[in-house]
Amino acid sequence: MTEAHALRKIVHRTRGTRHGPITRLMSPGDLGQLLKPFVFLDLFEMDKASFHDDWVSGSHQLF
Repeated sequence: MTEAHALRKIVHRTRGTRHGPITRLMSPGDLGQLLKPFVFLDLFEMDKASFHDDWVSGSHQLF
């Protein structure tokens, strides 16, 4: 295996904190302090049709 493809250990695993259809995986108060510039990492589990553009007020949206 080349250096670029070397295996790495998992050093942190989380189930996150569930808030309805959103699971917060990382926030500034936990692992986010170590991995700046990441502040929040959320997992959205919802139907795209129910996701409105005005629902999220943030710097970016991913679909």
